[in-house]
Amino acid sequence: MIKMKIENYLKKTIKKVIQSKFVSVDVFIPEKEEFGHYSSNVAMKLAKELKKSAMEIAEEIKDKILKIKNIDLFFKKIEVVAPGFINFWLSEKVLQNEVKEILKKKSSYAKASADEGKIQIEFVSANPTGPLTLANGRGGFMGDALSNILEFSSYEVEREYYINDTGNQ
Repeated sequence: MIKMKIENYLKKTIKKVIQSKFVSVDVFIPEKEEFGHYSSNVAMKLAKELKKSAMEIAEEIKDKILKIKNIDLFFKKIEVVAPGFINFWLSEKVLQNEVKEILKKKSSYAKASADEGKIQIEFVSANPTGPLTLANGRGGFMGDALSNILEFSSYEVEREYYINDTGNQ
């Protein structure tokens, strides 16, 4: 997906151009839209190892990425901001292609492909000696929705609700 492609561009640039063994690359969606569609703090992580300023490293990474053939088809803009963030804006074409991919795959888009393991979720179990509350009702649909999300993400989910028929209820 898009985030992985950006991570790969950064990793290739770091390995080939900066000649660093550093491979941990964080790409995230910034809180504010003015910082782009995606952002990375990789230059700040590299600053100590390379004994350079994060801004200098970020500019170098940006320049090298912009020299990749046809990169303008992927990124609309790449910007470096203090203290060393690299912000990425995706091209209209990339965004349109991603929407097409989502529509094509519908329910399987972004679904994990491997068996992720087992999870047991207990929800709704109300206090048998006290009154029912709004939280008891809310827990039912929240627990079920969470279980559905985890199942979609390839987890084997076991739903559990303990019944205790003693008390006020």
